[in-house]
Amino acid sequence: TGADNIELNNAVITIDGTEYDMTKENDDFNYTIDVPHDLADIVYNVTIFDTSSNDVTSSTYTISVTDNDAPTIDELTSDTTGTTGETTTIEVNASDNIGIVVVNITYGGEEHVMTLDGNSYTHGIDVPENDVSVISYYVEVFDAAGFNDTSATYFVTVTDNDDPTWVTEPSDETVELGTAYSQTVEASDLATMPITYSISTSSEYEIDSNTGEITNKTYVDVGEYDLNVTSADSSGNSISKVITIEVEDTVAPEWVTEPSDETVELGTAYSQTVEASDLQDVSYGLNDTTNYNVDSVSGEITNTTYVDVGEYDLNVTATDESGNSLGKVITITVEDTVAPTWVTEPLDETVELGTAYSQTVEASDLSTPVVYSMDTSSEYEIDADSGEINNKTYVDVGEYDLNITATDDESNSVSKLITIEVEDTVAPTWVTEPVN
Repeated sequence: TGADNIELNNAVITIDGTEYDMTKENDDFNYTIDVPHDLADIVYNVTIFDTSSNDVTSSTYTISVTDNDAPTIDELTSDTTGTTGETTTIEVNASDNIGIVVVNITYGGEEHVMTLDGNSYTHGIDVPENDVSVISYYVEVFDAAGFNDTSATYFVTVTDNDDPTWVTEPSDETVELGTAYSQTVEASDLATMPITYSISTSSEYEIDSNTGEITNKTYVDVGEYDLNVTSADSSGNSISKVITIEVEDTVAPEWVTEPSDETVELGTAYSQTVEASDLQDVSYGLNDTTNYNVDSVSGEITNTTYVDVGEYDLNVTATDESGNSLGKVITITVEDTVAPTWVTEPLDETVELGTAYSQTVEASDLSTPVVYSMDTSSEYEIDADSGEINNKTYVDVGEYDLNITATDDESNSVSKLITIEVEDTVAPTWVTEPVN
């Protein structure tokens, strides 16, 4: 507003060195200053002119600019994922009428300044190597006036892509047949990640999913068993190793019915059954297959032919399927304790005086030859081989007792006492006949 003795003509306002025409309304002059998006003071003065071009200029005035508009977060990464040991980048786009001064991100109880990257602010959150806990964060945007906008709280869900590592590694092992098997493996992973153990499908073995102990779940035959042992964390990361469990049998069978020395009568069929126990099937064998045989399955020992008197050493073996063997040497003694038997028995006989005498006896026996004999006699004799009894001289009338014996090759004998009666039933004959 101005006054003059003559009429006021116009007014100009100089703002920061630039003149602008003001609008006249009666004796008032108006100008609207557009405050820029800047907190810098606005300096101005006013010059009024009358119709005679006389002017007057006001003092210089300062407008202090303030800001009451908070910044705006336009775009934010929000909830996201991260991987252990790696960096997850958070990106923020924000705007403000006077400009953004600083953007802070807070997580883990600490505040960090984000970096201006083009039109965005970014910050890398280093995900710990050994922790899969969720990371929460929020962002604050500040303008030059100190106003700010704070985001909601967002979360970084941490995943793990690192495989467990073996602490006690699965190893190949050899176990004796029939022995309970146990091997405990161990793997380590993030402290917060439980480990689960498993093995490839097996009808013979199993593993405790929590402790890692591998055991047999049934009787396991001799052989090699490949097991793929795996440890896995809850994020699906796993480590595996294929091991071989070899089941072997190095233990010989044991006698249940032990082979024993035996004596058998000549000509008698022989049989002895032995038995051995083992975790595997057992087969039986003999060293002498000429005279004897053993049934490989039942263990029965028999003679395969007629066996003469004598001693026969047999090495009887029991062998399992892995070749482990148990042996024992026994002696089979074949003896003859049976006397010969008469086929043609010695008989009492009567013979005419002066007649040659002959009787043949015969005995049978398994031990040959059979030898014939008789008590000492001055009148009779017997052929040792044929058994023929003959008089060896003229024998007078009388009775002659003879003990006839047949003896086999093992000195078993049979005897019989017979009587040979010499009689004279023939009348004399005239040599010189009486004549008239």
